[in-house]
Formats: sequence, structure tokens, C-alpha cells
Amino acid sequence: MKHLTSRRLAALTLALTLGAPMVARAALPSGIPASGTLSYDVIRKGDKIGTETIRFHPNGDTLSVELSTDISVKLPVVRVEAYRFHQKSTESWKGETLVSIASKTDDNGKPHDISMAGNGLLPASLWNPATVRAGTVMNTIDGHAMKLPVQKIGEEMVSVGGSQQHATHYRTSGELARDLWYGMDGELLKVTLKADDGSEVEYDLH
Repeated sequence: MKHLTSRRLAALTLALTLGAPMVARAALPSGIPASGTLSYDVIRKGDKIGTETIRFHPNGDTLSVELSTDISVKLPVVRVEAYRFHQKSTESWKGETLVSIASKTDDNGKPHDISMAGNGLLPASLWNPATVRAGTVMNTIDGHAMKLPVQKIGEEMVSVGGSQQHATHYRTSGELARDLWYGMDGELLKVTLKADDGSEVEYDLH
């Protein structure tokens, strides 16, 4: 075998590199913040009643999303807990496809525990802006499929951490009636909903 000079070796390496097939990497969903975390205060009637935290762990074309929600509503004066909601879930993604979801929920004393495949649906965790185009989503408490009618309200400014950010406002109806605001990069900036007593509950990003 002839001795390969450094120049020939470099040329051979370049040829092999150029001739290698390109492997396309599936894009991850948008809405993933650079910090890797979305943290919300849950506000009702001006009082903080809980928190929601979403942590993203991307690795190439796979993504793990950990969500934790803790809400406790107490009766005024006596401060006795009137309602509680605690949920921890993990979503596993391949590109923009939900592969599986595992979730444990305490919905005011009623437990739910699911571990299931994505089944071609997006989860109703709402952080993914593609949710508003899905038509049908997966309930993250018990896993059933829900129709999700969506109305685009328009472009608005919302307050995030004391500053104003441009957002697109959507309104969903049916089982999951919410108002949602997504930022320019797809991040979920704010959520509002009506509680059973008619009061408004806000999820405010900070």
C-alpha cells in the first residue's frame, strides 16, 4: 500500500464526507424556551393558588417534557381546603410526534394514573402551539380523546414578568375551554379559564 501523504489523506476524508448520505433530523415542536423551563403562577381572584412548571429535555430529535401542577383553593376566613389538583406527567417525543405519556393526577381526591402511547394525538398540556391546529387532543388526566374547537382572536400584547410581549390569542371550547396566548417563538405566555364558580383563573408566565 502506498504511503498516504497528509494532503492525500485530507482529500480522501473530504471525498468520503461529501459522499456520505445526509440523514435528516426530525424537527422538534416549537414552543421550547431557550432556558428549558416554563414556570407559571396560578392566580384566582387576585390570589396565588398554585404553580405549574414545564421542563424540557431535548436530545437530538427526541424530547422529554416533565410537567408538574399544584393547585389548592382554600375557603376564605376558615382557610379550609375546598379544592385541590396535583398532577405530574412525562411526555416523550420523537420529532414532532408524541410517542408516549405517563401521568399521575389527584383531581380533588380522585386519583388517575395513565401510561399510554401517543396514538397520533397531541396532549392537552397546551405548551405546544400546534395544539390549536390539532382538532382533537389527548386528555392528560385519563387519556381520552377530546374534540378541540379553536377560534383565533387576534394579535395582542400581554404582560410577562413585568414586560409587554407580542402574542397571538386563541380561544378553545368544548371540554377544554381556555384562552391561550402564544408568543412570537411559540412559547405559551398565558392561559385563562373559568372555574366552576364562574371566577377567572390565570396561568401567568414569570
